[in-house]
Amino acid sequence: AMIVTSLALACALGVPEAKIVHIWGGGHAEEPENYLLRDGFDHSTAQAAALRAAVEVAGGDARAFRPIELYSCFPSVPKMAIRNLGL
Repeated sequence: AMIVTSLALACALGVPEAKIVHIWGGGHAEEPENYLLRDGFDHSTAQAAALRAAVEVAGGDARAFRPIELYSCFPSVPKMAIRNLGL
């Protein structure tokens, strides 16, 4: 499990430095809720945009995320992410 909080609060709560993970940044995008309005069904434009933004924050190389865990209750979503990341 991971709890996201400020560094000040984590320190005040006594979280050891070795357990603190600093978040570099991320990306966000959304597909239209009405799936008929999406630009395709064989890819996710929103996922590609969000992952591209996250990779840029990490220095432009998706291999910087290694090891990586991608999860979704739908197995096609992590498979698309791996494809989008070029891994």
